[in-house]
Amino acid sequence: MKQPILNKLESLNQEEAISLHVPGHKNMTIGHLSQLSMTMDKTEIPGLDDLHHPEEVILKSMKQVEKHSDYDGYFLVNGTTSGILSVIQSFSQKKGDILMARNVHKSVLHALDISQQEGHFIETHQSPLTNHYNKVNLSRLNNDGHKLVVLTYPNYYGENLM
Repeated sequence: MKQPILNKLESLNQEEAISLHVPGHKNMTIGHLSQLSMTMDKTEIPGLDDLHHPEEVILKSMKQVEKHSDYDGYFLVNGTTSGILSVIQSFSQKKGDILMARNVHKSVLHALDISQQEGHFIETHQSPLTNHYNKVNLSRLNNDGHKLVVLTYPNYYGENLM
């Protein structure tokens, strides 16, 4: 499968441009973030494309997602927070509660509060490497009236759930 966004990000990384944009890690040019590999975390910089008006690699990627009939994928504007707020709000009229791992983005808690929905934490284990929550025993989940399960995968440090 062609990967236009990945290919473009790899190309931009080879240019070693200085990042003065969000996100704040600045391509690891400031501070000690050696455990994080975020060199491809970019925003709408010249030469990449713009999600508000996709013309190149983002447009190609959006068309590829549409080809998979068994998957509903969406590209976000305004990042993680807007996506999480939208998803949780969309479940507000359904019956049941929301399960979430302990490492959820804080916007999950904000969305629950704003939409007046109830959420419960799932047992989540800590990583021995980073001491942050990263592992959920998915086999222990059941469908006892839960309308949504929110998992952060991978976690902020790139670790998987399993």
